[in-house]
Amino acid sequence: MDGAASAPVAIIAGSGALPLEVANSATRAGRQVFMALLSGSADPAHYAGFEYAEFGLGQLGALLKSLRQRGIVEASLIGGVVRPGLADIKPDFGLVRHWAELAQAFRKGDDGLLSGIIAILENQGIKVVSALAIAPDLAVTVAGPVTTRHPTREALEEIALGLKLMAALSPFDVGQCVVVSDGRPVAIEGAEGTDAMLQRVADMRRTGRLKRESGGGVLVKAPKIGQNMRIDIPAIGPQTVRNAADAGLQGIAIAREQVLLADRAATIALADRLGLFIEATP
Repeated sequence: MDGAASAPVAIIAGSGALPLEVANSATRAGRQVFMALLSGSADPAHYAGFEYAEFGLGQLGALLKSLRQRGIVEASLIGGVVRPGLADIKPDFGLVRHWAELAQAFRKGDDGLLSGIIAILENQGIKVVSALAIAPDLAVTVAGPVTTRHPTREALEEIALGLKLMAALSPFDVGQCVVVSDGRPVAIEGAEGTDAMLQRVADMRRTGRLKRESGGGVLVKAPKIGQNMRIDIPAIGPQTVRNAADAGLQGIAIAREQVLLADRAATIALADRLGLFIEATP
């Protein structure tokens, strides 16, 4: 194992189950992991098995000090962030020098805020990487189905259409997934997120506005062209499978090596039980 692969790493953790999955994966790969938990977002009770400390968004100086004390020069940011008001951020001494940068980033939305934090960290010598860089086993690396069920020819055509549509929409910063059914797009993810989009499709099925004339349709999930994978990694998990089944879809397609497959064994087992395929695109 080379030095980079065994060096300690910090995971700046927000809410949800993904930070713990990434931490466990990095540990399996031989990395020593320090959990930097974002106060108000990450639950410390989930990380009892790891060395951790909590930091507010204004405690950049304390975070940098903790990383340097541990010899950490690489970090990854994963999980949801509860966005405070700018007036609610109490900067410590380490952040005061960068307050103008953070205030400017804060006005650019969630992605802009996170990009600003990353820029400040990297200016201080901390390399910020995608979670998949330290937990590559959480992505599917081989194209094709990972489930018992395989996509039909019609489903493969719908997957290709979905990928083409997402590529065309990328300049407009629209969401990370679409639903294609009966050879046409029927839903595009917006700010509501994947689960709410699938609920919308399920509602259309129930009210008869969307007929199931062929296989039922597919969910296609992939990053936008040029998406900053250090900030926002597309992911699916058991809940995605449940919602896709409720929406009457026949399967899910994910971009190979670019979508995090959370709780892999449970996700695949559930898809098999519900009769859905999960396909990694070439």
